Amino acid sequence: MIEIQVASLNSGNTLNIYSDSECSQEIFSTLVESDSIFVEIESLDLGVHKFYATQEDSAGIQSPCPETPFVYVYENESPQYVHSLSISSPQSSAG
Repeated sequence: MIEIQVASLNSGNTLNIYSDSECSQEIFSTLVESDSIFVEIESLDLGVHKFYATQEDSAGIQSPCPETPFVYVYENESPQYVHSLSISSPQSSAG
């Protein structure tokens, strides 16, 4: 298990975490209640894992899938610290 602190969130949005660069393989989702939350990702296989995070507002507008993932190497040892990442806010498009 790994614990990730996700920051730069907007309360009321939905946080989504994905395992692929297209943000199509969702592995976690939750309603955001503050500007920063802790997320536990369980059942990791040994090796390199890449995580991508987005947030979606109440109008259904989602922030873009980030180009740079959060990378974690799992070596069957307990992490010594909490990892953190920040994500962008959804941007409404001018109509």
